[in-house]
Amino acid sequence: MSKTILEQLIEANNFFISYYAKKHNKIIKRFGTWTKPDTDIKGKHFISKGKDVFVYWDFNAEPNKNGNKWRMATDPLKVEAEWHGIYTSGYLEVYLLLI
Repeated sequence: MSKTILEQLIEANNFFISYYAKKHNKIIKRFGTWTKPDTDIKGKHFISKGKDVFVYWDFNAEPNKNGNKWRMATDPLKVEAEWHGIYTSGYLEVYLLLI
């Protein structure tokens, strides 16, 4: 049985995610992972107010006061995922319809 695209994203080593950031008032691209490094703590995907929300570990973010680099992307525009050095890309809205 083949895996859904979302399952593949969750299992990807690392990824780039692009989304509109209200804080910056523009589309940003971040480098992240689904699992907090050196732990088994996973990110999350959920629907809030009809929008997809993707919680991921941002490698380049400044840690908050607790040392966390978890970031939330609402309605991501694009995700480029890495599997063993091979990158694929696509629109997350399409991926989420496959669940």
